[in-house]
Amino acid sequence: MACKKLILLAIVFISMLQAFSQEVNLGIYTGLGRVDYKSYPTIGGSFEYRIKKSYLSINVNPYFVFSEQKVHTTLPLYLKFIIGKQFRVSPLVGGFIRSGDRHGWEAGLEMEYLTVRKLMVFWRGEYMLDYYKDPWYAHSSQGSYYLDNEHSVWFSLGLKWRLLYKP
Repeated sequence: MACKKLILLAIVFISMLQAFSQEVNLGIYTGLGRVDYKSYPTIGGSFEYRIKKSYLSINVNPYFVFSEQKVHTTLPLYLKFIIGKQFRVSPLVGGFIRSGDRHGWEAGLEMEYLTVRKLMVFWRGEYMLDYYKDPWYAHSSQGSYYLDNEHSVWFSLGLKWRLLYKP
């Protein structure tokens, strides 16, 4: 019973996206990112939603960073200003949450090239500012935490498929 409701909900959701959106793109990418001042490989997925005739798109790109000790999960949400048609140059700005009680802001640039009707190759560079709590110990007390930050630059390369597109 729950499976039927889920399938029905998915069909309604896809129908609404097709009726009200100009573009829905899904993708996969890999790159290099920094956590704790070291560079590590990343892999992630991409979801982009763009309303008809809009220059802005909403993007969610969850990804994993494979460090030496563990795998960090990051969920960014950002707006992208789209300039161009076949070759796009798109500034982006948004925020993210990351495992390990981290969060922050990001800004960057994405370049996309539409190779065939539904396939895009893209490159993305991002500047990220992580905020996280660090312990602070004092001799006379139990200590506490203070908010620290880390700046990093991330690069990725990937493919996107246009699932829904209405010119």
